[in-house]
Amino acid sequence: MSDTYNLFQQGRAHLREGMAAQATVSLEKAKRREPEKASIREALGIAYFRIHRYEAAESEFRKMLELAPADDYAHYAAAGQQALFISHSRPGLDDVRAVVQRVTRARVVVDAETVGSIGAGLCILLGVAAEDTADEAGRLAGKIARLRVFENEAGKFDRSLLDVGGEALVVSQFTLIADTTKGNRPSFSGAARQEQAEPLYGVFCDALRALGTRVETGAFGARMNVELVNDGPVTLVLS
Repeated sequence: MSDTYNLFQQGRAHLREGMAAQATVSLEKAKRREPEKASIREALGIAYFRIHRYEAAESEFRKMLELAPADDYAHYAAAGQQALFISHSRPGLDDVRAVVQRVTRARVVVDAETVGSIGAGLCILLGVAAEDTADEAGRLAGKIARLRVFENEAGKFDRSLLDVGGEALVVSQFTLIADTTKGNRPSFSGAARQEQAEPLYGVFCDALRALGTRVETGAFGARMNVELVNDGPVTLVLS
């Protein structure tokens, strides 16, 4: 069997298991090897759609239309992408959230002991909401890994964490899910309980690792001191 076929089958297996973010890794590699294969484009489009990368999904389905113009599913999927992208792309209070900072170094200290540290890369504060899913956590990990927040030789934002081989320090922070619309005391009722949040935090970290990123973490649920040197400064808020 060819490497391309094996990658394609890995991607399909991840999709069946509900691991769409991981599926994109294998399927993107398969596409680079055989860009004219309609079945690979279809599977990759489905994976992108499930992790809410609607524009990328639309691109794959449109390419599939070119390669297999008689495929009814491709026509249906491509036609619906734009409306779905508009309706799903607005973040709300119940979305998983992340504050991403580009750093030259960062570490987490608990009880005077360093529990996680990185060099150049991204420090990610991650909040998990009660309605979040594993697919959403994986989608956000993939988006952050591909954010072009590192400069190229011309000084322009054109490189991602994956491009520069940077590291990631991921720190859980339920206060990101705070609702401050009423009164002066933040409400955290929308945050996931620990038994739900900790596994999704793990899914997020594993999705980054699956993309080849070295990941360090804080101590989930502990009182932590986060020390970092913000490079730029560059800070983004994502949902």
